[in-house]
Order: sequence, then structure tokens, then C-alpha cells
Amino acid sequence: MESKPESPEGNLEETPEQKRKKAIQKNREKLAGLIADKVLEPTNYDLIELSKLREKGRPLSKKELGNRALVMSRQDLEALGFLEIVLGSGEKIVIDPEDTGFDDEDALIVFPEDLGELENE
Repeated sequence: MESKPESPEGNLEETPEQKRKKAIQKNREKLAGLIADKVLEPTNYDLIELSKLREKGRPLSKKELGNRALVMSRQDLEALGFLEIVLGSGEKIVIDPEDTGFDDEDALIVFPEDLGELENE
């Protein structure tokens, strides 16, 4: 019988699924704290705004997100088709709902500090 590796705290190592769920919960708690501390506005950047950006051919950047967070369910991401964002490094990436690996109860949370600006702006 094979034993599972133990973490430095003496607990069994977390599975990737457990780590993912813990990270999602941590982000939800961070979001709630930032809204409670009035660091972020309590309104979400919504699908209508994202659709308007897509029509203009623009990715989501820090400028567009402003002082809000983007919280998307898997269903939201599927309805949008994909999400294009600008990372803090200036790199543009596309988030496809099929590539995210999150469940229906999970959420994609993007904070303003996660994003950057397009190089030509």
C-alpha cells in the first residue's frame, strides 16, 4: 500500500482540486474584504460592458476595469464566448471557457492589480 506524502505541517498533501477550491475561496474572501474596506466598488464589471469592449476589438485592461473587480461564472464566460485581457506585463491573453477547468459553482475573479495596459496607450 502506497502512503501519501505529508506536508511540512504533518497533514496529507492537498490534491490539485483542493488547492484550486482553496484559491477560489481565498479570492472570494479577498474580494469581500476589499469591497468592505471600500478599496473596490461593490459593482461588478458586467457582461454588457465586456460585450461592448469586444465589439470595439479591445481586451479588458486596467483602464477599463477601473476600481472594480470582474467576477464571472462559467456560464457568463460561455455566454461571452471568451475573455481577452491585458496582464500586468502588457501581454494579451485569451481565456476560453473550455480551457479554464473550473466547475459551474466556481468563479473567475480578476482584480485591477491583475491587469495592465495596452502598450500603445
